[in-house]
Amino acid sequence: MLLLKNFLKKSSSSSYQDAPFRGTDNNNYSCKIPSQSLSEKNRTKQSSSLDTIFKEKLSLSDLYPKKDAFCPCGSGKKYKKCCEENEKTHFCLLEKGLIIVPDEQLFALEDKKDTACLRSCVSDLNHQNVKSSIKKLLSLMKKYPTNNSISFLLALAYRLLPDLSAFQKLLTSLKHQETYLPLKLLRWWYIFDYGSGYAAFSKKMDSLTTIAPDRKEFCLTEFCLWGLIRILKALDKGRYIEGEAHFLSLIKIAEQLGSPNHWALDNAEILLQSAYSLRRLKLKKI
Repeated sequence: MLLLKNFLKKSSSSSYQDAPFRGTDNNNYSCKIPSQSLSEKNRTKQSSSLDTIFKEKLSLSDLYPKKDAFCPCGSGKKYKKCCEENEKTHFCLLEKGLIIVPDEQLFALEDKKDTACLRSCVSDLNHQNVKSSIKKLLSLMKKYPTNNSISFLLALAYRLLPDLSAFQKLLTSLKHQETYLPLKLLRWWYIFDYGSGYAAFSKKMDSLTTIAPDRKEFCLTEFCLWGLIRILKALDKGRYIEGEAHFLSLIKIAEQLGSPNHWALDNAEILLQSAYSLRRLKLKKI
């Protein structure tokens, strides 16, 4: 995968390379990550071994300063006495304690033809045909003006385009639907993606079950939005291994539920690429 290739310089004889990982509950885990881009068609085949991802701990020396190096945060202290403990903290798996189901129940309408049209919009979003999906969604909204799933997908399409003015305008008009979980998560993703809102993010909100305690199951798109939020939060804290783990969880669950091209996967990869580039610049200045 491209975002790791710059750091994993020694290739192995197989199609996989060792990559770093730190797991949960004070256990050591192991991770094999594909060396090719996960945006390619072979994503499914490459990530088929993700079930065995956590077995032993490896180090990521290229992203973390050497033992006696100064901390990249600019404090002037040694890294081991400053941000190391926070950046390499233990974390919980993204899917831990959750039941994730396909999106069929999330994107369903009264009429079968309209349901098929709505789901084709989801497919268009997954294949980057955003403008095509917007036209269909605007047509459906005229027939179902108060439907939450249509409003959500239209807002998502504007966010992916990106047409931020239309996105913000639509979100403002949907304030009465704030209890609808996908819209709530979409709003959080937007806020966190622009570098604000972390202070208000409660430490107790470490799972979807704490946000929606009345829910026993969560749809794939809800899980993916939650994953993007957790990746942003991890990267904001400099926890690259945690962000990478959440990305792999998204790939694994999306493929298990038959959506290997889910739009959230490309967005998560972009987040990691950007964060790694910034990290390299900081380390060069030390």
